[in-house]
Amino acid sequence: EYKTDNEFRAMYRDLFIFSYQGCGMNFSDILRLTWGQVGTFPSASGERKEFLTFVRKKTDRKSNEDRRHVIILPMMRKIIERWGNPGITNETYVFKPLSRADNEAERVRIIKQEVRAANMHLKAIAKELQIENISTYTARHSWSTHAIQSGHNIYFIQSQLGHQDPKTTMAYIKSLGPELLENSMDFVVGYE
Repeated sequence: EYKTDNEFRAMYRDLFIFSYQGCGMNFSDILRLTWGQVGTFPSASGERKEFLTFVRKKTDRKSNEDRRHVIILPMMRKIIERWGNPGITNETYVFKPLSRADNEAERVRIIKQEVRAANMHLKAIAKELQIENISTYTARHSWSTHAIQSGHNIYFIQSQLGHQDPKTTMAYIKSLGPELLENSMDFVVGYE
């Protein structure tokens, strides 16, 4: 619900939301998305829904890395429409920053620059809202925490985050408090 006239803050706010709604997608992976990674599938209601298929750039060097699938939710679609490139070819980037990159070194430089700018603007948003400091990784951590609090399986969360080791995923959610224990006890054994 945060509103701003600052176009950069609005864009980074939206990419933060895209990351959260995209199962904690890393900003680097969001910026590397191409239209060739967008597909559709028939939903249970019969309508076609959009999804993304990608391999995390951070781990794509590993031969056993599998593809991630993320459904494009309505808010994510609005963010693409607001800040995205038109889908001219499968190689066209969904979002604009990497459109000007000719090689991998340039892509890496631009991604670092964009993440730094995003973190700066997110910090300013947090200060303005008088909330705890947030960063691009806050969306990732928040999604994983909310997923586990909602009762999702740790292995599903691990898969969506692209973690090879469950210990890495557990580090994201180690701060869960007694509320989760109470909810779990009630669900499993009828605590209340």
